[in-house]
Amino acid sequence: MAIWDDVAKASLCPTCGAPITYDPATGKIRCSSCGGSFAPGTIRLISQLDIKDSGEADENDSARREIVCDSCGAILVTDENTSATFCAFCGSHSLITRRLTREFRPDMVLPFKVTKEQAKAKFLEWAKGCRYAPNDFTSAKNVEKLTGLYVPFWLIDAKCHAVGVGTGYKVEKKGYEMMRAQYSVERDTTFYVKRVPFDGSKAISDRLMEAIEPFDMSELKTYSDDYIPGFYAERFDLTAMDMADRIESRLSGYARNVAETVNAPYEDLRLRVGSSYVEDYRQLYALLPIWFLNYRYEGLNYSFAINGQTGEAAGDIPYSKYKKIFAVLRSSIGGSLGAIASVAVFILSVAAFVMQLSKENGTFGPFIFTALCSIVGAFLSVRHIMSKGRDAAFTATNPIDTAPTAEAYYDTAKSATVEEKDKFIGMEVFDVANGKWKPVC
Repeated sequence: MAIWDDVAKASLCPTCGAPITYDPATGKIRCSSCGGSFAPGTIRLISQLDIKDSGEADENDSARREIVCDSCGAILVTDENTSATFCAFCGSHSLITRRLTREFRPDMVLPFKVTKEQAKAKFLEWAKGCRYAPNDFTSAKNVEKLTGLYVPFWLIDAKCHAVGVGTGYKVEKKGYEMMRAQYSVERDTTFYVKRVPFDGSKAISDRLMEAIEPFDMSELKTYSDDYIPGFYAERFDLTAMDMADRIESRLSGYARNVAETVNAPYEDLRLRVGSSYVEDYRQLYALLPIWFLNYRYEGLNYSFAINGQTGEAAGDIPYSKYKKIFAVLRSSIGGSLGAIASVAVFILSVAAFVMQLSKENGTFGPFIFTALCSIVGAFLSVRHIMSKGRDAAFTATNPIDTAPTAEAYYDTAKSATVEEKDKFIGMEVFDVANGKWKPVC
């Protein structure tokens, strides 16, 4: 009965409670009452999420101030004694300070452990490998712009299910024959994840925030204004509901990855995911500590972040086009001198030979042959230079880590289960003559 109750609830709009229908034209679930549009599979998630900080600020918020960037629209919250001279996200100095307009009541906060001096050292250490970065990138003036931010995150708890299916074998030797038992393998896996972070800020790259995970969530504290002085707290502009697709995608991916790696006592076993789903969502609204640096170069913003608890660093590197061109040319030409010299010697040798022939025979054929050799040699040299250039350009890339795997967020207080549903299919014998396994009749 509970299953049908869940289905009934999932058939109502999570925003206004009116009935919803699937629209084949858009592939979305739509509400004709409020106009809401939702991706299939996320209604159950959305219906379990709460709405936070939607009310007007009151006397409880009187000690806080908002700093609004008139250029990019970012809104930072801080105590009444902390001021700002530039926007942490775009570098603009057009800032407006005002009283809080909306309530600001996170559930939890993770205090800073990395000091600004330590963050500067981390940045300079990380930037050592940025050979093509502009000279100003690591200047004292730029490093001083590192800003301590409490970034809004939605911490999601959930129950993950996935079914892995495949074919497994058990091999044994009977007398002079090799026998193999074949099984249909199924593993129905259930596990729990706790406090998986999803940042609720449009101003900061999701990819960058995932790269500096994980945080040690055991050190979370109940929110208090006492942690804010000297730092800035960003107000969320993406609710957990807004990120329903992203949350569903990441957690379903965790379920699938776990299902594919479940151990089973078989040889040559490859599990594939037959089905997966996530349910029992819970959320916490928390502020997590980030040291953030924005660098503007040739009209583009480049972001760098340090985990304010663990010191993990990641960021986008701006590349000076002059440094990069010089490096590519140096690598290309330097690596090609040997090839060019070899081709030149070959062409000169052939030219001397054919000129001698032309004097004796009075024909133009040798000259044409020499010209063709020169063209081929030039083509090979240019191709070699381009290849070296591509290699040099590739080494200037800046890979950023992906989000941690599910293991980083297992809820060990709740037991994971793996239900085995294996079935014997048949027996095979190894045919030595043909080098193949064949069914035993």
